[in-house]
Amino acid sequence: MAGGGLTPASHKMTMKKIFNILILGVMCLALSFPLAVLAIPPFPMNFTGSVTINGENAPIGSVIEVKGDIVGDATSADVVLADFTLTTAGTYGGARILAESAKLSVPEYTGDLTFRINSPQYDNNVQLADVSNTYTAGFSDFKDVDKTLTFTGATPNSAVVSIAVTPASASVVADSTQQFTATATYFETGAATADITSSCTWTSSSAGVATIGVNSGLATGVAAGSITITASYTDATYGALTDTASLTVTSAGGGGGGGGGGSAIQPPQISGIKVVKTTTTAIITWTTNKSATSKVNYGLTKSYGETVSSSDLVTSHSLLLTGLSISTTYNYQIKSKDSGGRTGTYSNRTFTTLSGIGEQEEEEEDMTIAQLKAAIADILVQIKLLQVELNKLLGVSVEGCTITSFDRSLKVGMTGDDVKCLQIILNSASDTRVAASGVGSVGNETNYFGSLTKAGVIKFQEKYASDILATWNLTAGTGYVGSTTLDKLNSLLK
Repeated sequence: MAGGGLTPASHKMTMKKIFNILILGVMCLALSFPLAVLAIPPFPMNFTGSVTINGENAPIGSVIEVKGDIVGDATSADVVLADFTLTTAGTYGGARILAESAKLSVPEYTGDLTFRINSPQYDNNVQLADVSNTYTAGFSDFKDVDKTLTFTGATPNSAVVSIAVTPASASVVADSTQQFTATATYFETGAATADITSSCTWTSSSAGVATIGVNSGLATGVAAGSITITASYTDATYGALTDTASLTVTSAGGGGGGGGGGSAIQPPQISGIKVVKTTTTAIITWTTNKSATSKVNYGLTKSYGETVSSSDLVTSHSLLLTGLSISTTYNYQIKSKDSGGRTGTYSNRTFTTLSGIGEQEEEEEDMTIAQLKAAIADILVQIKLLQVELNKLLGVSVEGCTITSFDRSLKVGMTGDDVKCLQIILNSASDTRVAASGVGSVGNETNYFGSLTKAGVIKFQEKYASDILATWNLTAGTGYVGSTTLDKLNSLLK
């Protein structure tokens, strides 16, 4: 062929060779790729569905594991292919099983997948397995699988899910009590409940308004105000649990710091506090100016937490504190309530138990200046009363009086030695006293008949109403010293 060209026959043969070479190259290239590159993942499944334990929704935090025998023999242990942590009770899913381990070398592998669960609320988190929860996987299972998982035979832990305080709100009068209760709800079928009041730690947001027993839930009103009562409980599974209630305290007319007050009728005045203490006990005594109950709140802090009391109405009070710790400082608060519900409260005090066995020591609280003056006045009155009685026995006049008898009527504005003697007699009894201190008080009598003397005369006349007022058909004193009043005064003077 001219020009060196190919004949049609040779051109056809050349194209066939090129085609064969290309085919051979493609085959060689294909054979050079690992078989695994062309393999389809054997478990490309996304499992989702519901899950229950003992018929109840599996709780949040439970972990589901999917296991399989990737070796494919009867002796190899199953391995974890995927896991799910529940974020919604009773529902699992959202994690695709992509087991790309080199051990899954046989694309055609088929086998059973098993599902197991760990739940902190059951069997102390020991893994549960249920043979009914299986799935047979095949090479073609490239799909989402909706599978319900059911686990049975689990034992619920004694786990407390929540606590509730009742009543949720309450109101008490100062010095009255309110019992709060804590109820636990357990994680188990039927949501069983139980009273765990004594297992909780109770606190008050303000001990100045109300105190509460640390392990009793018994609150005691102290002063008017509103507070929050908190119960705390720690569960091994769920951790710290709390609930609260509100408490409103209203005033009962009481005072503070030795009695206080401000109403027309004052609450009991507390004085003469003494503490006799040993290593493990203490006796607290005090007096009140009128009959009242006895109560001591005490504890390691100003929240107190412990109480001893007596409902007897007395003026000399004594309460025994037992079960104390050696060489320990205790806070305490004294309360006394009269028959009218008025409460006198002495502010917080402390004492420290002794360290030596068999020792005993007495402490006496310092008296305020006002209490000291009142005590001195009471003593002077008692001395006067004794002097009056002694003078009666001896047939002598009342000490301090310079007259031997009352010979004239007396009224406001008058002066004289008989007026001073009148004040002395009035001051000889606490219920007719002219004044508690200052001008007109015991030892400070004057010869002037003023408004204080008149008030004392009225009390004197009403005290001896049968001798003084009955003659005139009167029931209230007048403050005027007339004939019948003079007669009574003269009977006391001699």
